[in-house]
Amino acid sequence: MRTRDPRPFDEDDLLLAEELVRRAAISVDRARRYAREHSAALALQRASSAARTPRDGTRPCAGSAAP
Repeated sequence: MRTRDPRPFDEDDLLLAEELVRRAAISVDRARRYAREHSAALALQRASSAARTPRDGTRPCAGSAAP
């Protein structure tokens, strides 16, 4: 464990910590971007669905009959 080693961190330790922080920041950025884009996509789908719904509240239905 690091707590038992009294030596200061060396250059390799610093490089590793910087790489971990860089990757964590990228992951957080990607998660935020995904959440934002997902919310926008849901809003567009709802708006598109609402625009196609007749005013009487019924929903259009498509289908086919097989013999």
